[in-house]
Amino acid sequence: MSWRKLLYRAGLALGVMLLLKQAWEICKAASQENLQVSWSDWGWGALLFSLMAYFVQVLAWTMIMRSLNVSMGLTQAIRGYFYSFLPRYIPGSVWGYWSRSEWLKQRCGINYAISARASVLETLALILTAFLLISVWFSLYIADLKRLALGTAFVGLLIFIWLSLSRLVPHFKCWRIKESLNEQMRVSFLSWAFAIILYLVLWCLHGGSVYLAGRAFLPTSSLSLSGAVFATTLAWLVGFIAIIVPAGIGVRELTFSTILSSYFNLLPGQASLIAIAYRFIVILAEVAWLLIGLALEARIK
Repeated sequence: MSWRKLLYRAGLALGVMLLLKQAWEICKAASQENLQVSWSDWGWGALLFSLMAYFVQVLAWTMIMRSLNVSMGLTQAIRGYFYSFLPRYIPGSVWGYWSRSEWLKQRCGINYAISARASVLETLALILTAFLLISVWFSLYIADLKRLALGTAFVGLLIFIWLSLSRLVPHFKCWRIKESLNEQMRVSFLSWAFAIILYLVLWCLHGGSVYLAGRAFLPTSSLSLSGAVFATTLAWLVGFIAIIVPAGIGVRELTFSTILSSYFNLLPGQASLIAIAYRFIVILAEVAWLLIGLALEARIK
């Protein structure tokens, strides 16, 4: 067994253990009659918001591709983008054949360097906008003047990075891109800026999904919409840092429940319920879009 497979399995086992811990908190709270698990129209609203969030994510990705002078239609983008979700649900070496970069190369003739560049820019945009929303939340909801000033300065720094990134990235020597691709690889600022706005909308939609999930299971919850956006972005960042855990499973749920318990006065079982319910909703949305992408690809063939 290779070290990569061993690391993957270890990370997956750790994530499942953390997820089971959250499930145990839910069962314990339910047995103590502090929690009533049920599905309502709010739950369907949460799923709808999650579906819209992934649609916006595809739009943002198309903007990043346009910023690299690669134009593709929305239907074509949907067909290719969600192939990257396949490794989450199909074990084995599926990634090598079905990856987004491979699809772009085979179907669209797009160079691997460009697709890799797009993936890096997408990750940078997600991290940048997540940090931006987290700092705004701390600035607005923490009364300490020093923290407010620090948060404001941090927002200013992020805005500076946003404005300069599209000019700085093309000059990094580590890309080692051929001279013939230099013009094609230059980032269009307007497309990049629009992508940043779409990623902000993306986080708000995911936060809205968490908020509606909270309303579905805990109608009297003190979780606000802005708080849900904050919790979503911070939990995603922590899960992203835990690179050995596939899709941040378990880590994000643990972070979610900790944030909800610490900042919004939810009991551990209540916080765990919202965290796991949101993971379930996200999986449903991903599978739905994956099936749509596969159906569109089958029609083309």
